[in-house]
Amino acid sequence: MHRISNEITATDELDRLSKMASYYDRLGCVEVARSLRQMVAARKTNGQKKPNDA
Repeated sequence: MHRISNEITATDELDRLSKMASYYDRLGCVEVARSLRQMVAARKTNGQKKPNDA
């Protein structure tokens, strides 16, 4: 059986933010959608950095 976890992973958070961006885009709130997409892009970039990069 699968163990249900309450932990939210970084990927889950990025997926949620992406879905929120699409939702706000459909509502016509393009500035909010753009901000959310920028957050997703920034977090993806930060997640790809190696720990030794400073």
